[in-house]
Amino acid sequence: MSQSWKTECSFYADTDKNHFESATISLDDVTFTISAPGFETSFKAMDVFFTEKVFKKDVLEFLEGKRTKVGRANPLIAFTSETVTSIEFEKKKIYLKFNVSEFKQLLSIAQAKQKYSKTVADRN
Repeated sequence: MSQSWKTECSFYADTDKNHFESATISLDDVTFTISAPGFETSFKAMDVFFTEKVFKKDVLEFLEGKRTKVGRANPLIAFTSETVTSIEFEKKKIYLKFNVSEFKQLLSIAQAKQKYSKTVADRN
């Protein structure tokens, strides 16, 4: 299938301690792919448990080993501090700086499409 959406991310990190200042995220049907030089990872829409804002400085401290986890950003402080979006999966989290509202809309559509496909497959 052809890629239906692609956008640039000015920050990528994950709980495996990968970190890039530039990456792209794209959607192909129900699979999101994140690419950076020498790195690529992907996930299905239904694999996403939830998304939330976190402070970028907390993610950087996690990558440096100064924190054991990254918590949700306080909404009052988030107005004056740089935040990134945390996307949580069963055993991993990724952190991105990108247009999150566009992503959430596409994620919702892809999840519905994936759920419908599974329902149809289960009937057959």
